[in-house]
Amino acid sequence: MVKPLKKIDPVPITGANWASAIQVTGEPVPLIAGSSQTFNITGLNPSTTYYFALKTADELSNWSTISNSANGTTATPWWDAGWTARSKLTLNTTGIVSNLTGFPVLVHLTPDNFNFNYVQADGGDLRFISSDNAVVLDYEIEKWAPTEAWVWVRIPTLRGNSSTDCIWIYYGNPAAADGWNPQAVWDTNYQMAQHLKETSINGSAGAIKDSTQYGNNGTFFGMNSSSLASGRINGAFAFNGTGDYVSIPDNDDWASGNFTISMWVKANSWSGNWWTRAFAAQDEGGGFKNKWILTYSGASTLLHINTPGGGASVGGNAWTALPDTWYYLAITRSGNTYTFYRNGLPDGSATNTFTIPNAAAPLTIGRGEGSGSFNGTIDEVRISNSARSADWMKASYLSDTGALISFSAAETTAPPPLDNIPPSAITNLAAGTPTAASIALTWTAPGDDGNTGTAALYDIRFLTSPLTEAKRESAIRLNRRTAAPACRQYPEVNRYRPGWQYHLLLRSKDG
Repeated sequence: MVKPLKKIDPVPITGANWASAIQVTGEPVPLIAGSSQTFNITGLNPSTTYYFALKTADELSNWSTISNSANGTTATPWWDAGWTARSKLTLNTTGIVSNLTGFPVLVHLTPDNFNFNYVQADGGDLRFISSDNAVVLDYEIEKWAPTEAWVWVRIPTLRGNSSTDCIWIYYGNPAAADGWNPQAVWDTNYQMAQHLKETSINGSAGAIKDSTQYGNNGTFFGMNSSSLASGRINGAFAFNGTGDYVSIPDNDDWASGNFTISMWVKANSWSGNWWTRAFAAQDEGGGFKNKWILTYSGASTLLHINTPGGGASVGGNAWTALPDTWYYLAITRSGNTYTFYRNGLPDGSATNTFTIPNAAAPLTIGRGEGSGSFNGTIDEVRISNSARSADWMKASYLSDTGALISFSAAETTAPPPLDNIPPSAITNLAAGTPTAASIALTWTAPGDDGNTGTAALYDIRFLTSPLTEAKRESAIRLNRRTAAPACRQYPEVNRYRPGWQYHLLLRSKDG
């Protein structure tokens, strides 16, 4: 007679913890050697990883050594049946030692990790849920587009050195009300979180919106449509180095006491003096006036401080900044100690007792020393009234670069609703060299959903006067054509009269 003995534990089972592992009851009778056996263990907790091991004995109670330790994770029950799709987002904090409270994590959604056909057009039915289904997490949508989105989610406790902790993203509820709560994402220590995400230049005061509860909104100065650039995260502001900047009203909390200032920067050129490379500043003008300026000295990240009675400069480790390269730069102050960070890692520290003055001046992004202007792009400017830890800065870098989160395959409980994402508009329709009775058209094919997939049909129309959407129905329609993905199309129109000027319009339709 051979008898098995199975045990279960929440950690890998070894000889050291075999005696303390939970013994399973009702084990099956062993089969003849070489047979395959199965056994279902019930009564486990959901969303929990268990480790299993077993020994076997013969009829004389001669026991084998411990088997290998197998493991499995029980499924997570569906949070709410009203939502028809979900994915697990695993948080990898390997190398981050401490737990971080109220940490904002970036979730970048693309067709590779998210099914946009299930979600409402503005993402309002998104819900982020803790791994135990107990907590609905606050989130902010920085930007929502038909096939791409940037969302910030507040994690109540981001545990250090974990590769298994997770949250869930639920979607697919057409009846759900909007669920976002932007201000709750950023803890009370954040005095400002400027995504610099605006998509148009609005000269009104406060048009550049702060996401925190404090409403430290900014105003464009000297900027135009060319100032709206692609950022490290979504959009950003490009500064031309000749006087354009963002101005945010004076606040005593900008650099008083302990603080953290962080941002992404990419310079077109690092030439010039240190004050022409200013990322952010609060200064009353050139010379020995009250001010502080965060900049690149030409050799290191630098905080320059001035008062009418003198000044001081505090810098980090030496490093060479390259043009057209994104850097995540930060400085923290704790007491008289200043610590610099570059791409999430400590980059030198210094002690200085010089008092940072309370400058009676606005905070400026992209300008310092009254007239020095940054030549490049700045994104995600955040200021806290606390010195964030080294783990916080590392986690921020990993989050911003997409290295903190991995997506599981989507789970669904129902088919997707009807496709509500149209193909992208065609913007490069061009008429080629004509013959007496034909003109060849060229354009780039869009996708089924935006620029993803393959559209189903084209609707090509023409008139002898400029075409608009209002005139579309009166225009002459050509035969419908099928679309090919992401390539140039070359249909030829053969219904023209010699010498006439024609105007053409093209639409595409998905399946």
